[in-house]
Amino acid sequence: MNYSKYFYRIELLRNTFIKYVKKNSLYSHWTDELEVDFEWIDTIYNRMRTYKYDLIPVEMKRCNKLYRKYNAK
Repeated sequence: MNYSKYFYRIELLRNTFIKYVKKNSLYSHWTDELEVDFEWIDTIYNRMRTYKYDLIPVEMKRCNKLYRKYNAK
């Protein structure tokens, strides 16, 4: 499949987030912040996978911010 050049980075962000939650979430209870972040990540991921959607600069900045947030811990 011919995905956007950012698709694999979004996939990495999604996987990083899931690993973070598994490691740090108590009994799989997610905070509201985790739910909002995952919903946003998953929406972008599915949009890119389904429609070959490219990110806009604002979305790229948020992805980078989230990656730094969940990868650093």
